[in-house]
Amino acid sequence: TDTIEDYYQAIDALIMPSNFEGFGLVAVESQISGTPTVVSDNVPEKTRISDLIRYLPIQDESVDLWCELLMRSISHIKGDVMDKVDKKYELQTLVDKIVDIYEK
Repeated sequence: TDTIEDYYQAIDALIMPSNFEGFGLVAVESQISGTPTVVSDNVPEKTRISDLIRYLPIQDESVDLWCELLMRSISHIKGDVMDKVDKKYELQTLVDKIVDIYEK
């Protein structure tokens, strides 16, 4: 079945260059689904529920500058997340957990 989480996980990142956002539920849903999320600094800080979100300023700057900041942010977010995933799911870590389960 298709769920909203399936859609979030199918995308590389959620981008919200919003001029105004009351709460930003979409940004919260995106993080819950494990999707890197890049939003404008007009999105409330209370939407931060993980390290998967970055806030970028929106001003009268050029589109090229916004895109450059966006690409750097996505790369940084993905790198951070993959480092955490790699450490959590290293083969030795998983083997140790399985052995611990059988010893109990």
